Amino acid sequence: MTARRHTVFGRVVRALARLVLAALCLWAGGFAWFLYQVHQEPPLPLQADGIVVLTGGADRLEAGFQLLERGHAPRLLISGVSRAASLADLTRLSSANPALWAFRVTVGHEAVTTHGNAAEAAEWGNMIGAKTLIVVTANYHMPRALLELKRAMPQMTLYAAPVVPPAFREGFSLNGMAFLTWEYTKYLGAMLGFSRLVRVSAYGALAPGAV
Repeated sequence: MTARRHTVFGRVVRALARLVLAALCLWAGGFAWFLYQVHQEPPLPLQADGIVVLTGGADRLEAGFQLLERGHAPRLLISGVSRAASLADLTRLSSANPALWAFRVTVGHEAVTTHGNAAEAAEWGNMIGAKTLIVVTANYHMPRALLELKRAMPQMTLYAAPVVPPAFREGFSLNGMAFLTWEYTKYLGAMLGFSRLVRVSAYGALAPGAV
């Protein structure tokens, strides 16, 4: 009887080990795909209906204003901005002229998460009658941003304009890899729908950003 129990126990352990190994292989394969997506620089359309910048750094704002200046789209939304910040405050973080873009730039103050960014962008896109949008955010954030945006507006054609943050321009680092691992974990959570459990907007936030 004891030998039989050991046999059953051994089979259970081996089955669990196979499941864990399979899960690790799936996770590693997904992470490799995620890293590949992060380092892509897809071509941009000559003309889109709008540009959406997800806040989180001056480099994103600079990239968004440059796309607007080059004529890639006639309108721009900056999503997830603190209610204490104005367009003038944002342009001071870049070389943009607030007077020049005042009637072409919309500052969104409601989103505090990527899920919230998507809701804010969808409302704005519908308001301007957009069918194509250029999305500007950090390269590591782009896969999750596109996932949430596509869910919020499945009829919209989205083009990625990833920005490489300064910390990722210096090559490989353990801190950078740890950060990407955490971002991949958040991407998986968003893919499973966990991001919908987080509040979409908040008023009076000091520095919402794209989290």
